[in-house]
Amino acid sequence: ATEDEAARRDDPEADFDVLVGSRRFDLVQWIEDELVLELPPVSFHDDCEAPAHRSLELDAAPQTPLDERRRPFAALAGLKAKSSE
Repeated sequence: ATEDEAARRDDPEADFDVLVGSRRFDLVQWIEDELVLELPPVSFHDDCEAPAHRSLELDAAPQTPLDERRRPFAALAGLKAKSSE
């Protein structure tokens, strides 16, 4: 179908899309387009700082072992034990 025919046949509620075809197909251009689409939006390497979203993920990881972390409810457990005596 040509672009005009595809626009006329296009139904937003249909389960299929109308494709515009051609007798000529540029394989090299198609491969280039697919490769460009696969590139990450922002590139970086080991010598640069990580983007903000990655550094936030690293900062969110706990830096202390589980045994050394502050336990805010440990004091409540002690109070509960005293009140039940």
